[in-house]
Amino acid sequence: MARVTTDEVKEIMDVDSALTDLAPFITVANLLVDRYIYPEGVAESLLKEIERWLSAHFVAVRDRQP
Repeated sequence: MARVTTDEVKEIMDVDSALTDLAPFITVANLLVDRYIYPEGVAESLLKEIERWLSAHFVAVRDRQP
């Protein structure tokens, strides 16, 4: 289960108004955090922030302007 919501990710970035659901980006960030960082015993609050910023990164990469 994801640690962050679409609204929490949108708080830290400018998002294209047409992009309303960030669930696909949050899902992949959650899977990566759970697989590679969670087993290391990192605090839940830090896991949430990593997941939030990683989600935002994936959105930014997708919306990169040429």
